[in-house]
Amino acid sequence: MALEIRKLIPDLAEDYVHFFDTTPHDNNVDDHKCYCVCWCNDDYEGKDFSTAEKRRKCAIQYVKGNNIQGYLAYSGDTVVGWCNANTKLDCLKCVSWRKFMNYVPIEKSDSGIKVKSIFCFVITPGMKRKGIATLLLERVCTDAKQDGFGLSTLF
Repeated sequence: MALEIRKLIPDLAEDYVHFFDTTPHDNNVDDHKCYCVCWCNDDYEGKDFSTAEKRRKCAIQYVKGNNIQGYLAYSGDTVVGWCNANTKLDCLKCVSWRKFMNYVPIEKSDSGIKVKSIFCFVITPGMKRKGIATLLLERVCTDAKQDGFGLSTLF
């Protein structure tokens, strides 16, 4: 099985949302599809994520605006996996950080160390347990090091 890991860029917005459109996620309830919009580098204040349709529309805007960062795993022309990997300091005002990570201080660190944070993995059901998440993680860490990040964290 030949897999290709691609960094998410604006040109891949349709591939990205199609992956979430067609991949069961979390509890397999279509209304709960997240499109990973809650782990991004945009302040969630004033955003309406109340329906899957609204989250999908927001996801397209976020990908095109580089607010969602990460990697897609492809098997041929089909996306079979996703890993959300953003710069930690850029994500401290996102809804999921505020909702689930509120015990972590959000003050900017003065250590000077850039931190890459991995927030999510999604793999299509038929491709699970084939090492795709490992390949995604390896790519995130390799690119983070090349991009000057001193630390990678996984939440």
